[in-house]
Amino acid sequence: MKETVGSLRAYFGLIGVLSVLSTLGELYFYLSFQPGNLFGILLTLIGLGLSCLFLYFSFDLKKLLIKSPEFVSRVILVSAGFQIISLVFSLLWDNGVASIVKPGIGILICWYLLANINRLSRSLQEEMAQKPNENKTDN
Repeated sequence: MKETVGSLRAYFGLIGVLSVLSTLGELYFYLSFQPGNLFGILLTLIGLGLSCLFLYFSFDLKKLLIKSPEFVSRVILVSAGFQIISLVFSLLWDNGVASIVKPGIGILICWYLLANINRLSRSLQEEMAQKPNENKTDN
């Protein structure tokens, strides 16, 4: 199934909202029950920032895909790297399978989004390049 700008905006919005809610819960946990865990708080704040960027992408995706697709791709790659780091720390410090599932799903989502963003940005840029040519032939 080929994704459209609208469906990717919906993905970014859903992922952004769920991630913001999840990271706010984690931040509350760290600040309430482990205030000395600065490493956990720092990782959670980074995750919150990435989640907010995903929400931003859900509002301005088409413009970003045309003008700066590299920015969107880089944020997705940073998010994938962050998920890999989270997965490594989950494997080192947590015993439960649930702590591995969230970063694993995050990595798969990043891969899916990156593949579709690259394809969609190429097709949108090709459309934009053809539009001036169509206007010249009409005159």
